[in-house]
Amino acid sequence: LIFIIFGIDTELIVEPFLKAWRSIFFRDNKVSLAPLSEVDKEILQQCFVFTRYHLEHCKQDIVQPHRKALQTYEDAFFGTELCTWLIEVGLALNRREA
Repeated sequence: LIFIIFGIDTELIVEPFLKAWRSIFFRDNKVSLAPLSEVDKEILQQCFVFTRYHLEHCKQDIVQPHRKALQTYEDAFFGTELCTWLIEVGLALNRREA
């Protein structure tokens, strides 16, 4: 009856359950990147240009404190915020490219 009245708090109930379920079935929650030797040179060049000329401006614009469940992350941003920023400053044409 309480769930019907107030709804399910996704941050406190659903997300921990989903995280546990993913860790059981997928066994690995870590992101893995390809070795630099396997990355296309054009992509490496774009990364170099971004870190050299745009990274500090990007940090100033999108990094801020974010809360998730009961924890606060001081210097954080969402991937969607980065994609939006890349499009707004003209470094990407669309969200897929960003």
